[in-house]
Amino acid sequence: MSELRTIEGNLRADDARIAIAVTRFNGFVTEALLTGALDTLRRSGVDDDQLTVVRVPGCYELPLVVDRLAASGDFDAIVALGCVIRGATAHFDYVAGECSSGIAAAMQRHGVPVGFGVLTTDTIEQALERAGTKAGNKGADAAGSALEMVSLLRTACEADDGRDPARDSASAGRHHARRLLIQALYQWQISGDDPGDILLQFVDGRDTSRADTDYFRELMRAIPAEIEAIDADIAPLLERQVAMVDPVERAILRLACYELRERREVPARVVIDEAVELAKAFGAEQGHRFVNGVVDRLAHRIRAREFGG
Repeated sequence: MSELRTIEGNLRADDARIAIAVTRFNGFVTEALLTGALDTLRRSGVDDDQLTVVRVPGCYELPLVVDRLAASGDFDAIVALGCVIRGATAHFDYVAGECSSGIAAAMQRHGVPVGFGVLTTDTIEQALERAGTKAGNKGADAAGSALEMVSLLRTACEADDGRDPARDSASAGRHHARRLLIQALYQWQISGDDPGDILLQFVDGRDTSRADTDYFRELMRAIPAEIEAIDADIAPLLERQVAMVDPVERAILRLACYELRERREVPARVVIDEAVELAKAFGAEQGHRFVNGVVDRLAHRIRAREFGG
C-alpha cells in the first residue's frame, strides 16, 4: 500500500515580504488588529524591512488596494485588516459583502495569499473583543494564516520538483521548450547571431528529449521576427527602456508577451506562472517579483476577457 502524502505549511517564512493593508475607519479597533498582526509576524522571524503597512480609508476601498499590492509582484502575501460594525441601515451588508468578495477575487486573480482580518460585528463590544481583549486578536490570526500560506505554497511547489506534471494543455513538453527558449533568446540578445543558427545549435547540440521541439522551433523563429510589436506591448509597463532590462528577464517578458498575443490556447494564468518559474530558475534572486508584476499587467491588457474585463 502506498504511503499517504501530506503537505502542510508552518509559521516560518523568514524571507517573506508582507504587505499589511489596514483601514483607518474604526481605527480604535483596526490599530489593535495591526498591533496583533505585527507582533505575530515579528515573532515568526519577519523583520521590519520586509514589512509594508498601507493605510486605506475604509473597507469598501480595501479590495482595490489589496488587488494592486498583489499585482505588483513585490509581496509574498498580504494581510487585510478592517472593521465593519452593523448599524441601523443596510450599509453594513453592502460594505461587508463587497469587501470580502473583492479580496477573495484579488487573491484568486493574482495567486498571492491574503490573510483576511476584516471584522464584521453587530456591536462595538464584539469588535473590541476580537481585537485583543476576550476573543483573541483576529489581526494576529490573519497574519498567521498569511505566513502559513506562503510556507504551504512553497512546500507544495518543492514537492512537485522532479514530477514533471503537465503545465498547460500541450503537456510538460512546452515547459521544457520554454526553458530552452529562454537560453536561446538570451544568446540571441547578447550575440546578435542569426536566430536560425541558434535554433540549430540548440536542437542539434542539446538534450531536447523532454521538450516540445516543434513549439521551441516555432517560437524561436517567431519571437525575433515580431520583436518590435512585442516590445511595443511591453514598453508601457516598464519604468525603463526594454533594452535596459536584464537580458534574462527581458527574454522571459518577450516569451510571455508572444504567448499571450499569439497562443490563445495557453491560459493567461499558465503564461504568468511559467514566466515566474523561469525567472526563479534563470534570473536574479528577486527577478521573479519584477517579472510577475509586468506579466500580470500584460495579461490583463492582452487577455482582458480571461479576467472578466
